[in-house]
Amino acid sequence: MESIDFKSVETIGIALIGLVAALARLVKPSPKKTLRDDIKADLEILQGLPEESSARTEMLDHIEKMVRQLSEERNRRPDPVGIVFGVCIILAASALGIWAVNIGGWAAWICVPVAVCLFIFGSLGLTADMTGRARKERKDPASG
Repeated sequence: MESIDFKSVETIGIALIGLVAALARLVKPSPKKTLRDDIKADLEILQGLPEESSARTEMLDHIEKMVRQLSEERNRRPDPVGIVFGVCIILAASALGIWAVNIGGWAAWICVPVAVCLFIFGSLGLTADMTGRARKERKDPASG
């Protein structure tokens, strides 16, 4: 079994990074609209609606739902320790997989499935920790 030619992988990787960098300069990101921007726009629409309009109550309900969603999002934050741990697991799984393929034989039969499982585990953990988790409620020191 042949080993991986890392010189070719390095050359392809550098070419891909250059291509992504060139494409990134061509693509201009649109300004990101936030939930706050949507709430502000909906409030302006609400002000323009007549008082007796049935659409006014629907718009108020919609705005209230968005404000609740904004409040829930503020209480969530990414977990930096979990993100670093997930990246480390993914890197270790990748290294184990590459090593097992280069060694070949029984090591590949044992280590490659383990590497795949570790990669999936790290990816799931990384995704969960990047999307955030609910913040812990702070205890008021005055309440005891």
